[in-house]
Amino acid sequence: MVQKAKPDFKTVIITPVFRLSYPNVWAPKFNQLAKREQYDIQMLFDKATCKEALMPMVKLMNDLAIWKWGSKPQGFLNPFKDADTKRDGAGVLWTDKNPAFKGMIVLSSWSKMPPGIMDSTGKNPITQHDEIYGGCYARAQLNAYAYEQGQNRGVSFGLLHIQKIKDGDSFGNRTRPEDAFTPVDPGGSTAEPTDTDSMFS
Repeated sequence: MVQKAKPDFKTVIITPVFRLSYPNVWAPKFNQLAKREQYDIQMLFDKATCKEALMPMVKLMNDLAIWKWGSKPQGFLNPFKDADTKRDGAGVLWTDKNPAFKGMIVLSSWSKMPPGIMDSTGKNPITQHDEIYGGCYARAQLNAYAYEQGQNRGVSFGLLHIQKIKDGDSFGNRTRPEDAFTPVDPGGSTAEPTDTDSMFS
């Protein structure tokens, strides 16, 4: 199908706040299925609180489908995945593999170019890699587009920029350095005396 002219409506959109999952934003990784180098993230939206906030994105998805095909085509690939019902290729529920996905709508986004990453003010770039991790809260600027590849037809949201909103409990083993230590008097020691001779004998 010949690509139509650019839509006469805005396709760039800011997401509601989400939990960031599997962020790959500092260096591209090779996607075996797509055969390309890419940056990518998964966005976890809480179904209990985000349904209304997601409606502008859902409307944009529907508008793009109508613009490209006249209506949603049969077998339309919806980018919004219900993690409570979605299964992997082996038939395993996503929530069984990753409990953090329970109760979430999952949206994936990727780009060939590195995304801009800003702090909560939206003014200062984040350059420390450990500031962006699975479990922190963020929002993103995305560019929606309709695609047709073989028999696959759908709408995707390309990754442009990320804004970290606040820290959250890490989905992995990451801990904050400020939580790792207790205060120590620089002129003394908080450690109990140890009989090193007996300890190593």
